[in-house]
Amino acid sequence: MSNIRRYKQDGYVYFVTTNTYSRREIFREQWACEFLRSIIAYYKFIFKFKLYSYCIMPEHVHMIIQTLSKQYDISTIMKEIKGTFGREFNILIRKKGNIWQRKFYDSVIRNNRDLIVKINYIFENPARKNIVKNPTQYEFSSARSYLLGQNDYITDIYN
Repeated sequence: MSNIRRYKQDGYVYFVTTNTYSRREIFREQWACEFLRSIIAYYKFIFKFKLYSYCIMPEHVHMIIQTLSKQYDISTIMKEIKGTFGREFNILIRKKGNIWQRKFYDSVIRNNRDLIVKINYIFENPARKNIVKNPTQYEFSSARSYLLGQNDYITDIYN
């Protein structure tokens, strides 16, 4: 079986999904969501990527990331976010073991229409899963930044 390689190019915009190990709902806890968001913010600063949208669901995370450096591609960004969160989360809960599924899923966004569709998909995710009635009610999403103008300090609003 061939090993399909991820297409990496600086400047590309990626729709990324990553799941927790065995789909454990670790992000039902507010502190875990806040902790992950702080790690994303840290690596956004270090790796200089744009984050156009995100949503931290109970057992998975969606992000739209634009890489801006040849040195820090999408694989590096995701490896560091997932690795740091996993190690530190295990320390905090005093357990060992996998936090994330090994891989993540990505697709390159090819045009503005596709980007808007993916942003709306991310916004609607908590409502589709009956966590909230309206996307702006969900705290761990970029929906409030776009729809209410509330700065969450990590979302880069796409115009």
